[in-house]
Amino acid sequence: MASPLTLRSTTRSSVLRDSDGDDLRGVPVPEVEEVVTEGLFKAGVIPLVVRLSTSRADRVITRDVRTLGFRSTTPGGFASCEVQLDRPLSLDPDEIQLYGDLYIYDGRNGATIWQGRLEDPGRGAGRQGEIWTVRAVGPAAHARDRTVKLIYVDKSLERLFLIGESSANPNDMGGEDMGLVDANDEPGLRFRVVRNTAVATNWTFGRLYRELNDAGQDLARVSYDWDTGVTSANWRIESVSRNGIGGGGTTIQFSLWNVAGGAHIGIVVTDFPAGDDILELRIQYIGGGGVIGQDVQWGLFSDVVVVARRYDQDGNLLVPATPYAYLDTVLASEVVADLLGRLLDQYDGPNASIEVTTFAIDQLAYSDGTTPEKVLADLMAVETDFYWAAWEGSPARFEWRSWPSSVRYEADAKDGFASPASAVEIFNRVTVRWRSPDGRLRATVRTSTVAVLDDAGLTREAIINMADEFGSLAMAQEVGDVFLVEHSSAPNAGTLSVSTPIFDNDTGREVQPWEIRPGHLIRVRDVLPRVDALNATARDAVTVFKIVAVDYNADNNTARLELDSQPRTLAGLLSETERRLDQLRKR
Repeated sequence: MASPLTLRSTTRSSVLRDSDGDDLRGVPVPEVEEVVTEGLFKAGVIPLVVRLSTSRADRVITRDVRTLGFRSTTPGGFASCEVQLDRPLSLDPDEIQLYGDLYIYDGRNGATIWQGRLEDPGRGAGRQGEIWTVRAVGPAAHARDRTVKLIYVDKSLERLFLIGESSANPNDMGGEDMGLVDANDEPGLRFRVVRNTAVATNWTFGRLYRELNDAGQDLARVSYDWDTGVTSANWRIESVSRNGIGGGGTTIQFSLWNVAGGAHIGIVVTDFPAGDDILELRIQYIGGGGVIGQDVQWGLFSDVVVVARRYDQDGNLLVPATPYAYLDTVLASEVVADLLGRLLDQYDGPNASIEVTTFAIDQLAYSDGTTPEKVLADLMAVETDFYWAAWEGSPARFEWRSWPSSVRYEADAKDGFASPASAVEIFNRVTVRWRSPDGRLRATVRTSTVAVLDDAGLTREAIINMADEFGSLAMAQEVGDVFLVEHSSAPNAGTLSVSTPIFDNDTGREVQPWEIRPGHLIRVRDVLPRVDALNATARDAVTVFKIVAVDYNADNNTARLELDSQPRTLAGLLSETERRLDQLRKR
């Protein structure tokens, strides 16, 4: 059997060694081929150590391992692993059980190469004997563990519920509730008192927002514009906060009716108590009683924004204090910190690396429930230069970071390289469909200049349907613009195979294939016959690529790197299928 590893066994530090550590360079080729045929890990050539740990046992099981392979991705970090063990089927080992821990170490220095939890241990028998197959998922799976209702910023008027019984027609109280838009096309709610309605002191009409109460969250900020049909000292337009349904109310802001209108902003601690989770928007009669004789007795709320309190990455609820302040928008980096402090307790929140983002998100509310993984995916839709990953440690090391601009790994194409691209992914126009606060489906068209399409006289248009929880005009414009930037040229979905050590600029040494991690840039030689090709320091998709995933196979000591975007490989498809099945099982 011919093997690239055999042919290169005399180059630099890629020397093959047997299970006793002896150099195989002087061994006749047929004997080396037998080692490769059996599998480098099984033959003891690859210095990796495998450990299983449960509440009942903690054991190193390296000598039982028949085959070993693992996958890491960005986003996500350590993703999946499969280990086959030579074990009798009659045994019930204490170190193998659901949600037990699996660790893979570098035997040379003890560094953690991969870690995760068991989710699919099984056993079987065949021509190769009795074999246990142990499958594990990495810390990335923790982002799918919980499905919860989650509110950050909500502008939806559809989630404001009527106080009492009301409709677009006058109710028994004489109140009329209607959805309108103001002069700036901002959706709003108008509360009108019908002519001939008798009103007594403290007659009140409005709507409640109780999504935070349902989600177990607190109110941090409310803001809105207001207007009225008449100027009157007998009427107030106001907002009220409450702690729980039926709890005592705190008036956040109020104004006497005035046709000039105005705006109100309420902040937790400053304008209402911490812990309030119900918001009421209403009109209230404060006169001495009487009968309404006009049809202009109304108050209008528009551009309503509800903001929930957030946690920091240490797990502390944030209160308004210098230099921190709650705004009508939220940053992706602030949401990441909240997820760590609120839900992701298997990640090391206090020591997590979170790079600050800049785009102001003005709508992010998951009233039907979501997972942290879905939230993180939505955040990357607007912050496309960022990714998240969970790595080694207990709790796992977490990072939210932008793609680096400098090359970490240096490699060549001798072990296999492919960089296909497809013109079907090039677009110069996109329609983004989103839902406005009043529930209307809206569409925003964004365009860009793409020379290759313009030269051909073509307009290629895509359509993006944004989820209701992530929809606003600003978000639609940002998502559309980001999409066009990413689809202005044919995307690469390349692969690079690495079977020998490559140079790591970060550590200043050569690293083995199993040490290569995604989330970094790699420069690939031999792919472009141009004088300056290897002088590139930033990603150019020609010689410098993003490493978005790494599949390592210990049988042949080969890391298969997915470059720039994940190609439709079997491993990638299985990983995505498993992720989606896991989501369906949790519904």
